[in-house]
Amino acid sequence: MDFIFIKSSKAGKEDFGSVYARVRTGKANVKTVTGFTIRQLEWEKYRSLQYTSSALMSSIGIKYGQFAQVLARIKAAFEADDFDPKKAKSVIESVKHDVLNGMMQVVEVKPKGKMLFEDFLTTYIEDLETGRRTKKGRTVKVTPAYIKGLRIIQTQIRNYQKEIHRKIGLDDMTMETRNSLVGYWKGRGLMPNAINSYMTSVRTVAKAAYEDKLTKCDDFRHSDFVPKKEEVDNIYLTPEQIQVVVHPQSVIHSMVQFEDGAVIAQLGIPDMKLPISYAFSYPKRLHCKAPRLDFTRYATLTFEEPDMERFRNLAFAFDAVRKGGNMPCILNAANEVVVAAFLRDEIGFLQMSDVIEKTMAKATFIPVPSYEDYVATDAEARKIAEQFFN
Repeated sequence: MDFIFIKSSKAGKEDFGSVYARVRTGKANVKTVTGFTIRQLEWEKYRSLQYTSSALMSSIGIKYGQFAQVLARIKAAFEADDFDPKKAKSVIESVKHDVLNGMMQVVEVKPKGKMLFEDFLTTYIEDLETGRRTKKGRTVKVTPAYIKGLRIIQTQIRNYQKEIHRKIGLDDMTMETRNSLVGYWKGRGLMPNAINSYMTSVRTVAKAAYEDKLTKCDDFRHSDFVPKKEEVDNIYLTPEQIQVVVHPQSVIHSMVQFEDGAVIAQLGIPDMKLPISYAFSYPKRLHCKAPRLDFTRYATLTFEEPDMERFRNLAFAFDAVRKGGNMPCILNAANEVVVAAFLRDEIGFLQMSDVIEKTMAKATFIPVPSYEDYVATDAEARKIAEQFFN
């Protein structure tokens, strides 16, 4: 089952087309319109994971998450064993109605393959821990950090299955599923290095299942199965796109400028409880008994450029982002150490920046870190930072 794009033949609509759901079986060749009209350029970007949510919104009129959910649920329904080609159109309309109206009922679909991917991953982890899994006649030695990384992948796969409302079998580990996984992680704001690391682990597990003759799917051999940095790097802000200002009134907590120049700001009382509460409850908002913002008390809102020599840690943060790799991890670890030490009265306020700067200069820099590298970096940076004041 797949989705195809057919260009419009109407005058003035040459850039647009319709998305069709197509399924080929031994009994039928069904092609049913989904009801989505989209610009050809945006469809191509969507299929190659180069889309932006705002562009899809303007093109098809609904959020990217809803669009992706509709296609995922249509695919699940069309691939079900009891799928009736005669009911294809009604299935599509039902799915669109449920998704767009928030009626997200789970669709049970029998997975492809003899075993679920998550079940094989569970066995794979157990075999590594007990030494039952071998490679080239020798027991594979793994670190606790590597096992922890695989368990994170296991959780990520389960969350992904909840999102698409179906279980993933070993035979499902195709390039299409790879694209869907990468898109899922991109949509949740994962950093490029994290996505690359996750897909590397998925490929390792898929390869093990293939070697165990539990699946014939060998898409893990594809050169692009693990995404290249440029494929997932386009959704993140560069330091040049981030502007920091000093706002003495502390009423505006954040501002985002869109491509048309419009700016949307989040305002609230000068208290971090509201932003922190929203971070925990997102996308929902919790009822809060905190005082409401009284605009009459803030007749003027002012802003000024930060003094980078005075706000040294801000300068360090920009330096870390520009350098990339594990440098932000080094900065974060050192910062947590000095803040904890300051709260224990073991270090002076102005001394904190000195320790962070020295730690960033001394810790081992890794351009493209793995999960294990991040764990080691965090431990190393904390140890180095503590040496400067203990």
